[in-house]
Amino acid sequence: MYKYFTPEEEKALRDNGIRTDQGNEIDPNPVVKLFTTNGRAIWLLTELSPFYEGLAFGLCDLGFGEPELGNVYIPEIEAVKHATNGMPLVEKDLHFEATHPLSVYTGAARMFGEICEDKDSLEEAVRYMKKQKGSEPL
Repeated sequence: MYKYFTPEEEKALRDNGIRTDQGNEIDPNPVVKLFTTNGRAIWLLTELSPFYEGLAFGLCDLGFGEPELGNVYIPEIEAVKHATNGMPLVEKDLHFEATHPLSVYTGAARMFGEICEDKDSLEEAVRYMKKQKGSEPL
């Protein structure tokens, strides 16, 4: 078990990873949000790989204006420490509750150059996606 996930969250992440591995096209709500304490990097995670222990998938924003979908290795994130005091640099947002599927967060991030959580930005992404043929959230 990873320090950032409750047993229920880890199960949801693993279940989503299994569904993807089985060839299912899924668009789940993000399960966990991680962020750096300096506020630059954010990860909205939806799955854990059933084959590569510690490999997670989600929307990754390293704070350079180009968020993207991709994989991240959780033990590597857990090991990141502040250079001067040795405190963990990545934390879990205990108050995060996803309101939309990952595709909406991804659409908003592409529109605004960063992961957005505010209602207006997410709704704008939904409206835009509905206008695009075949891009409506699942």
